[in-house]
This record gives sequence, structure tokens and C-alpha cells, in this order.
Amino acid sequence: MTALGAAATQLRKVYNATKSDFAEYLSKTLGPNESLPTGFVQKTKSEEVILCICGLHVEEGLMVQCGQCG
Repeated sequence: MTALGAAATQLRKVYNATKSDFAEYLSKTLGPNESLPTGFVQKTKSEEVILCICGLHVEEGLMVQCGQCG
């Protein structure tokens, strides 16, 4: 894994964890008439997340390599 790939993976983990931490608070703030945007909280199905050989996580359907490696 490259340093850039590792940094991107770590940044994505922190970003998704922060969104998950605040999802309930944001739902309460929006109220019952509005909901969080579709896809706001990361899906947990492992088949939807592709881990490229460079370490980059991608959620764009089936693939073997990311755009940089492919």
C-alpha cells in the first residue's frame, strides 16, 4: 500500500466514523419532516465496498482495481 493510499483509507475511516457519530443528532435536528440524505451513513454490506490492492476503499459497484491502479 502506498503512503497516499494509506492516508486516503485513514481519512475515509475518520470521515465515516464522524458522520455515524452525528447521524442521530442530525436526525433529531432535522425533525420528523426531513431525513438524512440517502447514503449519508455508510452501508455496512461488505460486498458494496471494494478494497483495491493500493488500499483505497471504493463504493462504486463491482471492480478489481481503482482508477489509479487500473
